Amino acid sequence: MNLLKTKTPSFQPYATGLRRQLLKGRPIEGLLDLHKTNQQMLGLWQPWVKRRRLHPADGFAYGFARDVQILRPDFKPEVAKKRCRGQGVFQDLTARVLRVQQLHFPEMTSYPQVRWLGKFTIRKMAHFNSTKDEIAFSLIFDRLDAPLEILDYLAFHELLHRSVGIRRENGRILAHTPEFRAKERAYPGYSEMDKKLTSYIGAWQFPEGP
Repeated sequence: MNLLKTKTPSFQPYATGLRRQLLKGRPIEGLLDLHKTNQQMLGLWQPWVKRRRLHPADGFAYGFARDVQILRPDFKPEVAKKRCRGQGVFQDLTARVLRVQQLHFPEMTSYPQVRWLGKFTIRKMAHFNSTKDEIAFSLIFDRLDAPLEILDYLAFHELLHRSVGIRRENGRILAHTPEFRAKERAYPGYSEMDKKLTSYIGAWQFPEGP
């Protein structure tokens, strides 16, 4: 079977499953088995990686599986039990959102729930759910090298939705109103954020193999 002639499958199910297992914690024997399986999976994906056949979001998923240090000593059950929904393998979203809220929205007397989205996605990098009062981030940012300034900006953007609210007009839902845009432009370094986001996404679209 010629793998290069088949339709490129998604690496997302494997990478998200690997991430869940790491967050749950495992004894060292389990981590050794997981590490071996991960090396085998990365090898199977080499034909697509070398031919640059990955979807950009799968590039992030592959990059996570390639770079994660499965045998890190802090991947233990007793540590994993203490993790909240906003704490990932590398980044603690809850801490960042609370910091941004205290800095830019001191008038807010309550805090939203914070969590990770269930997949690596470049289409929805962050999202505010007003019904659940919840902010969620794409898994593409659960990386050791995720730019903190981007995480802070995305946290600000979603907290601004929480602050300004959503208008409904003629049956349409309006989230990015003129008021919202004006306040967003006041964020320090706002004019450079689109460029920095594009650069971050572009750098991981087609990761090199191990």
